Amino acid sequence: MHDLHLHAGEPSSRTLARGTAITYTTVAAAFRGPKVPPWGTVELLVEAMGGNVEEYRELWKAARRAELDLPAQVPVPDSPSQPSHAHRREEDENPPEVAASSITGATFLTLTDPPGKIGTAPVLALLDHYLQALGPGHPANLTARAAVANWQGNAGDIAGATAAFAELLTDQIRILGPYQPQTLGARRNLAHWKGEAGDAAGAAAALDQLLTDQTRILGPDHPDTLATRNNLAWWKGQSGDAAGAAAALAELIPDRTRILGPDHPDTLATRNNLAWWKGRAGDAAGAAAAVDQLLTDQTRILGPDHPQTLGGHRNLAHWKGRAGDAAGAAAALDQLLTDQTRILGPDHPEVLITRNNLAWWKGEAGDITGAAAAFAELLTDQIRILGPDHPQTLGARRNLAHWKGEAGDAAGAAAALDQLLTDQTRILSPDHPQTLGTRDDLAYWEERRQHDG
Repeated sequence: MHDLHLHAGEPSSRTLARGTAITYTTVAAAFRGPKVPPWGTVELLVEAMGGNVEEYRELWKAARRAELDLPAQVPVPDSPSQPSHAHRREEDENPPEVAASSITGATFLTLTDPPGKIGTAPVLALLDHYLQALGPGHPANLTARAAVANWQGNAGDIAGATAAFAELLTDQIRILGPYQPQTLGARRNLAHWKGEAGDAAGAAAALDQLLTDQTRILGPDHPDTLATRNNLAWWKGQSGDAAGAAAALAELIPDRTRILGPDHPDTLATRNNLAWWKGRAGDAAGAAAAVDQLLTDQTRILGPDHPQTLGGHRNLAHWKGRAGDAAGAAAALDQLLTDQTRILGPDHPEVLITRNNLAWWKGEAGDITGAAAAFAELLTDQIRILGPDHPQTLGARRNLAHWKGEAGDAAGAAAALDQLLTDQTRILSPDHPQTLGTRDDLAYWEERRQHDG
């Protein structure tokens, strides 16, 4: 986004705020970091600076994956739809004490501070003030309620977001009608938070019904209809029907290709998602082949250094390994490591993760001594960069012990695991899954040591 800002002539934060529904302090925070700003903020800024919204949405998803430490191969569903009204208010440094005549839903479009910084209580109190001033059915407050509900969910109160959208949807149907765009958007958001709350089947059922209505009202080629098809496939897969998700995405790809073009970011994202669910359905070789084809197109369209292209190398390694091609997985990760080190630097967390995965698949491919040596080198860097108690550091110690044992040093593996178990018990607790796994590993290598002795 900094490059787009430069190409736009480096407009000031106040200039950008005047052209959007966000305050200049929020604009400044979005560029300053260190956290990835919410998508609603990024979308408005990209539009204001003349950028490609779809391209930056994919970049934002990649950045959020890295921030949340999600595997690159996990597809991200389309974001919950945002309120359709974006009336701007003058920027204010503090939460406004406003008269009823000046209240608009845009006040709540500026909710970009981290939840831990301001908490949900002040936001909900401010919303209650607005509702009392204009009434819960006022169009501006319908917009505000949607914005706050999404913010609640993003703040971690998923149950609250689900309940808020259920209540909002009832009012929207009564006031606006069942088929108005805002009402359809609330149905999509309700399904999203229902899924995030753990009811993937309920989310899929809600989206299936929404898709029927959107197809009839908006048409089968409308962007919202296509987005609902994507999200329906996602929650169908999350509910346990990976094959059904793959089939739905296979049907979606020709339509997105026809409507958006083969090189559109949404088309590429759908191909990525299809590969993922194909692999989850048991066809790891088919997933690897699909990712390999996608990676060729990503390199051509996005460039070799694009986050999605780098993610493609990681996905290719994942599915090659799952398909039994350990050497192919190691080769893909070796290429990725070279590119990541050049682009991100040797101490970047993503580089450390790739080194861990490369070392593992190197061992699976038969280079056991090389795997042990690679984990020993990685562990030294992880202790320096992440600290000795970081989960990734502890994981590397366990992996190093494994390959040390596979290399013939059962006694060394047992000794390393015994020391690791002491630290994991202190750091994670005795009943933590990782602690229990280390205890099982220790018992295995102790038995191997006694047998070899």
